[in-house]
Amino acid sequence: MAALVEEQTGLGDALIKELASIFAEASAKQLQLFGADLAQQIMNAKGDVDRDKVMAAVAPDTGAAPFVGLGSPKHPMNPEQQALWLACAITGMPPNPEADPGNTIAQALAMARDLGRGYQSQALGPASGSGAYTIPEDFIAEIERRAATPAVVWPLINLRPTRRDTVTKPEVTAYPTVNEGTAANSSSVTTGDEITETEPTIEDLTWTMRYFDARYVTKLDLVMDSPIGIYEELLDIITDAFVVSRESNVLNGAGSASSLPQGLLSSGSGITEVAISANPTVAKILELIGEVPARYRTGGRADAIMGSKTYFAVLSQFAQNVRAAQYLLGVLPRMHESASCAEGKILVGNFRYYVAYHNLLMYMVTGIRPQQFSQEVVMVEKWDGQPTITDAFRIGTSVTYDA
Repeated sequence: MAALVEEQTGLGDALIKELASIFAEASAKQLQLFGADLAQQIMNAKGDVDRDKVMAAVAPDTGAAPFVGLGSPKHPMNPEQQALWLACAITGMPPNPEADPGNTIAQALAMARDLGRGYQSQALGPASGSGAYTIPEDFIAEIERRAATPAVVWPLINLRPTRRDTVTKPEVTAYPTVNEGTAANSSSVTTGDEITETEPTIEDLTWTMRYFDARYVTKLDLVMDSPIGIYEELLDIITDAFVVSRESNVLNGAGSASSLPQGLLSSGSGITEVAISANPTVAKILELIGEVPARYRTGGRADAIMGSKTYFAVLSQFAQNVRAAQYLLGVLPRMHESASCAEGKILVGNFRYYVAYHNLLMYMVTGIRPQQFSQEVVMVEKWDGQPTITDAFRIGTSVTYDA
């Protein structure tokens, strides 16, 4: 419509500003007489023009027909008549006599036609040239995106808040040996026999906060004008990205050398691997679970994490081969599938012995960038994690599947 206005009147943006001034009190519904595109431009330009000045320029009371009294105090037009008059003058639409009792709109239409500025008559259809845009399109106020990633591993681990960037705590790496039988010299009648001394070995575990961040910039007119809650939608999307990052790093983080948490499946974790090297039969799974010391797995303390193919291969084995499930109650760990776990591996153990210290989780900083008419959002997390007792876990490897 803007191109048509410019071609036929030579005013272009200037006319749009004039229209905005004239219809300062007109509603958006009334402005739809101009079509959606031009109506929106008029709405946008309303605050930038001088209404009285433009009214005098567009509809002067010259005293010469057919302009006599057009828009003057003698024949005033209400906003609806003004909208209809200009729509008729620009597009050649026939006026509605009921809306124009004083016949001023008919005079204006005759004026527009007499100007002879290259009006063309053309039959427009859905696919005929530029006429296609006259058919309005539907807009569905929702965004198509992938399903939110479930947090599987993160809820299982031991999360601890801190206000520091570094946390250090002692770790017992070797326990005292109890002397037994003849080695227990406390029963000796010889005063020179001493009880053999053994001491625990205590070392340090250190967590150094690792940074995770994301940033995006959104134009303010998109935030303000979008028919969907674009700001909330973007926050949902970025939240999902952080969930994926957490899950992956708890399992696969390369450790301090890469400024990342220490992942349980990473080679630097020091967790014992048990080669299954076969289909995950019930016997093989029970054998793997039995490798975890009872103090870490009994009483429902253990969980098992595996990739989707491995997960369903294990379920298939139990579904086909277990006839007396009651014997497995309290023995089998809770089993979960995770997209972050490599296929062919099963991680089983007590995840409370993976400790993550954090001082920022999903911390959001937002601000306006006036020079770019944009809103900027930065999301930051600071956390570090590692297993505190590697003996609480076992990794089953080389799991295969039936063809």
